Amino acid sequence: MSEGGFYCFLNFKKEHFNYGSSDVLCQKLLEETGVALLPGTAFGLAPEVLSARLAFVDIDGAQLIKDLINTKSHQQNLYLNISRITKGISCINNW
Repeated sequence: MSEGGFYCFLNFKKEHFNYGSSDVLCQKLLEETGVALLPGTAFGLAPEVLSARLAFVDIDGAQLIKDLINTKSHQQNLYLNISRITKGISCINNW
């Protein structure tokens, strides 16, 4: 469980995924679900450790600045961003 911050480090069980490396796992996940994760190798872990980093952010910085002027618009876009993050997590879980 995430206890704050914008990132969560995921570990995938080898018996469920027949991929030789976290790089391949993340590439397959992207191809099959459209969800992008950074493989554990980007953080110094051995390739055979099937891990990845998930970011809990989906922000368009230019749009955010515009939205801050209009609070109602900001709240609507925040809801849309959370919906996309939730959908992405569901895609990973179902995959």
